[in-house]
Amino acid sequence: MPEIMTTALIADAAQTGRPLSAFDVITLEHAEAIVQAAEKSSAPVTLQVSRSTVSYHGGALRPLAAALRAIAGAATVPVALYLYLVNTAELMRHGAAVGFSSIELDVHCLSYEERIARSLARLGGCRRTTCSPKPGSDRPRLAHQLPRRECRQRGGAVRGRFRGTNQH
Repeated sequence: MPEIMTTALIADAAQTGRPLSAFDVITLEHAEAIVQAAEKSSAPVTLQVSRSTVSYHGGALRPLAAALRAIAGAATVPVALYLYLVNTAELMRHGAAVGFSSIELDVHCLSYEERIARSLARLGGCRRTTCSPKPGSDRPRLAHQLPRRECRQRGGAVRGRFRGTNQH
């Protein structure tokens, strides 16, 4: 199938009332299995890639994105690519350049207004990419309101780390 925008899949799901599934991809075998299951059920699907997955692949997003685009292009159902938990402008721009149609910024420690401003500032020249702050409440959340999360801001990038785990 041709390249599909995430927003088109979401709009179709809202209009038809059908769910839109999104699954994390770490290796290409995951992507192949996810798309194969989506084809078996004749359902559209979103392949999600997190910044942790990008790190797992040594920061090499371009080859991963190329492989995912090839898998999506060969699929008989609509497949969209979604990059999430992005915490740097560089990764956001690179993700848009290599074909992710939707990118989520990890700005959970910022106020709602700061989330919107940072999203718009980082989106820059990405015209075919949707960008959204990580979902959360509309009211500002402060670091002390996130008991299991430590938040800090460094060099314009927001970073979060779960205590007791090695995630993020």
